[in-house]
Amino acid sequence: MGLGLSGLYLLYCLFNKDQINTDVKSILQKQQISYARYFTTPAPMQNWLWFAVAGNDSGYYVGFRSLFDSKKEINFQYFPRNDSLLNPVRWHKDVLQLIRFSQQFYTAEKWGDS
Repeated sequence: MGLGLSGLYLLYCLFNKDQINTDVKSILQKQQISYARYFTTPAPMQNWLWFAVAGNDSGYYVGFRSLFDSKKEINFQYFPRNDSLLNPVRWHKDVLQLIRFSQQFYTAEKWGDS
């Protein structure tokens, strides 16, 4: 019984992810947002609100999409990557690990002299 319920929930989650992915691709195209890669992931502890990230080499867009949204739109927020700020430290081991770990979804910012 437990395995059956867990299996049904997993199938429900996979169906929801497929629906969200289809919606996000459609919305990105409708809003004329160009992207090289994207991902969607559910918000913590539930399966109805999804976090979407779409990016290219200059930055990335972040937004949320619910399965219960009636309008096919997402209010994306844009974050520039600012790669040029990494030039002095680009080849440091820690920086390379962070870039790889982030799957190139990162933002560099300058705060004061750092």
